[in-house]
This record gives sequence, C-alpha cells and structure tokens, in this order.
Amino acid sequence: MSTHQDSTLEGAFYDYVHRAGQVDPAANQRVLEFYLPFFEGHRHVLDIGCGEGQFIELLKERGVDPVGIDLDAQMIQTCTAKGLPVEQADLFAYLPAHTAEFDGLFCSNVIEHLSMPD
Repeated sequence: MSTHQDSTLEGAFYDYVHRAGQVDPAANQRVLEFYLPFFEGHRHVLDIGCGEGQFIELLKERGVDPVGIDLDAQMIQTCTAKGLPVEQADLFAYLPAHTAEFDGLFCSNVIEHLSMPD
C-alpha cells in the first residue's frame, strides 16, 4: 500500500509549471504517440498515473476503451472536466481489485512519485 498521503501535490506542481510556461503540450503529445503502436489491437487499457489524461484521449481517438487512475485529486478533476473515464485511486489498492480486467497497461512517469518502500 502506498505511503503517499498528499493527493494535491502533483496538481499543484502541474499548475506551477503551466504558469511558468514550462509545458509544451505538442511535445508531450509526440512522446505519448510513440507508445500508441504498442496498444494496437487492445480493447481495454488502464493508464496508471494518468495525469491530465493526454494518453487516455489518444487511446479514445483510436477506438480503445481506456480507464485512468491517479492519486492526485486535481488530476482527476482535470480529466473529469474533459469527460474522461478516470478514478482517483492508489495503484497498489486498485490493481489487486481489478485483475484480468484490462488487456493493456500504460504507466509513464509514475515511479519517481512513489515512496522508497513502494
């Protein structure tokens, strides 16, 4: 089980880098598009640590049924405002409760946010 307690820290960081002009959505999309071929033929994909939902959007455009999870409440709020299928959840609690539900998993930029024990 994750020992991470603050469910707003990541959202606050995203706000900061957006305000500072340090985000290039087009560059981020190009990076995420690199991974799309790995999900060809998949029907139901889980995006672990979905952030603002960019990969979920790309999957939906290609006819995949994605679901995103993120621990950060602000990330979930951003995705929900976009109409994306997301759930605020800790990956260590979510995964055992959803075994064999997905035929693909995507997890990018998550490990650096985990505590050392996790």
